[in-house]
Amino acid sequence: MALTNIGACHLILGQLNESEIASTEAIRRDPLAPLPHFNLAMLHHAKNQPEDRDAYFRRAQQLGYRGSLSDALAMHAMNAYATVEGRQAKPDTLD
Repeated sequence: MALTNIGACHLILGQLNESEIASTEAIRRDPLAPLPHFNLAMLHHAKNQPEDRDAYFRRAQQLGYRGSLSDALAMHAMNAYATVEGRQAKPDTLD
């Protein structure tokens, strides 16, 4: 869980490479945890890589990701980052 949180923090800060490293390691250690898959979905969304985004998001859902208050906060943070980068995150495209 610590690696998942580190990956999320790096993601919020826009440190995409560091986020990917931490999230990938979190998956290596616990491949059934949905949140690092969700983090990687958001990372690939920020990198404008829809195929990778969708694959990670689907895997997160398969593993039990359903959305919650913390998920909404994460999406808000991604929207803020996307706005800074000049694009708008759209979670409805992840369905």
